[in-house]
Amino acid sequence: MIIHEQPVYLNDAKNFIKNAFGVDFATHLALTFDTPDQLLACYELLKREDELSAPFTETSYSKLVGNFIDKFNILWGFMVVD
Repeated sequence: MIIHEQPVYLNDAKNFIKNAFGVDFATHLALTFDTPDQLLACYELLKREDELSAPFTETSYSKLVGNFIDKFNILWGFMVVD
């Protein structure tokens, strides 16, 4: 789906999410970004004070990727795409 001209994807990585967060989400929302700075700026707007997040890390397929539960209790996956 498109929200404010930004593609928003649904991700069904159920086992990963349950293992990482100890909660059972059927799906979560995922956003892609062009740069790590864009990702971190968006994260700063949505993050919770108690930091329910998997650390953002660099991988072989992304400069920065991670998951977190936002202040509205929504689970997100963020990833920089090259």
